[in-house]
Amino acid sequence: MKLVVDHIEEDIVVCEDLKTQKLFEIERVKLPNDISDGTMLEFKNDQYELLVDEEKERRENLRERFNRLKEK
Repeated sequence: MKLVVDHIEEDIVVCEDLKTQKLFEIERVKLPNDISDGTMLEFKNDQYELLVDEEKERRENLRERFNRLKEK
């Protein structure tokens, strides 16, 4: 399951499932230390792994889309 961090509330991290768009609350201690809003994760083999390359690509895509909207 691929997730993106929506926001962090103290010791709870709210993530969105990219497939279903449902929100999940996950205890902060179960996730890697270096996460922030927009971090992409995958739940695999009973642990959460960072998806650094996919996150970078997603951020670039969103930035391009935003810039196209500004040009209109």
